[in-house]
Amino acid sequence: MWYLGDTQVNTDQEESQVMPSSVADRWNVRSQVVLRAKAEDDGKKVTCRAVHPALQGSAGLVATRTLAVFHPPDRPVISGYATGEALRAGVRRSLTCRVSGGNPRPSLFWYRDGRLLDDTYSRDATSTINIHDLVVTAAEDGAKYECHVSSRLLEQQLEANVTLTVHCESFSNLTVHCESPSSLTLTLTVHYPPSELLLTVYHVPEACVSVLCFLS
Repeated sequence: MWYLGDTQVNTDQEESQVMPSSVADRWNVRSQVVLRAKAEDDGKKVTCRAVHPALQGSAGLVATRTLAVFHPPDRPVISGYATGEALRAGVRRSLTCRVSGGNPRPSLFWYRDGRLLDDTYSRDATSTINIHDLVVTAAEDGAKYECHVSSRLLEQQLEANVTLTVHCESFSNLTVHCESPSSLTLTLTVHYPPSELLLTVYHVPEACVSVLCFLS
């Protein structure tokens, strides 16, 4: 009997021959099985078990081999950020690229705007993983992070990408010139991208209260 993992192989896939032995009153049995290997069969055990009345009470005679099925990896999946999510400047974020399967195991690389950023990756029982940690800054707004998957079984690399959106807060001092001789200094807080602009003016000279002012 043949087994693939814990499942007995259909007898239609087996072919057995019984041949006389050189030893009297004994016979040799040769069995072979034809399997259509799939990617999920990689690493499974193929077992041939001989069963005979004389072997009752035991597991029988057993021979086992481990399958190695060459197959390309799945497409990469990025977690930790989704395009369109708004990040605040100053936060820390981990971008994780994960690829399942692949024999031989693939290599993973992070690119930022077309330049290699991180070529360190690790592997567990079923996946290959590359985790890139970053501190979000205003310069990251619009940055494109790409995960590239390389394998000798792929004609071209597999890719996945995200584009960051960053909301930052900055402070600047502006001088407001009025049509009157007086002038004052404002502190302006700007959130990027600006959805609303609110100016708060303190200690406004009486001469400028009703006068139109322009930013220089």
